[in-house]
Amino acid sequence: MRILVNYFLVMLMAIHLFSCTSGQKRNKETLKIEWRPGINAPRYYPIRSIGGSFTNGENICPITYGVNQYDGWGQGGQEMTTGDFIPDTLYITWFSYAEDKFFRGTFPLPYDTMYTLFKQGCINGSGVHVNYNGLIVNVYPEGGVALWMDGAGRQVELGHF
Repeated sequence: MRILVNYFLVMLMAIHLFSCTSGQKRNKETLKIEWRPGINAPRYYPIRSIGGSFTNGENICPITYGVNQYDGWGQGGQEMTTGDFIPDTLYITWFSYAEDKFFRGTFPLPYDTMYTLFKQGCINGSGVHVNYNGLIVNVYPEGGVALWMDGAGRQVELGHF
């Protein structure tokens, strides 16, 4: 009887183990992606990035902290770190020198839209198909945040928060 109970427990554990999903829990299929995070602010609206990250609950990709940004939207701000997952949440904190105020937010991201764009890619200025390789956070006055996907000069706005 004891052997039968042990065999039954081993079978239950094996079923449980093989029924678990991989780390790409929400991906409809496995996508090979790699992107760099970035943050920037409009010209004449200097900010200091205090911290932030993109996450999907299992993976995290940090955004630079302690850096001043004021070159204008679309200018610089990309990191050397990379993400290889599709994030569903953005955490961001920054200080606005113009407003002398800290801003912080946690924002849900449009996962399905990002999945589609990562899967489709885009055509660059030379007519070559390329993948999107950047997620750029633009911060603006009164605590506004915009998120863009970047791919070889093509930028697509994902939302305002």
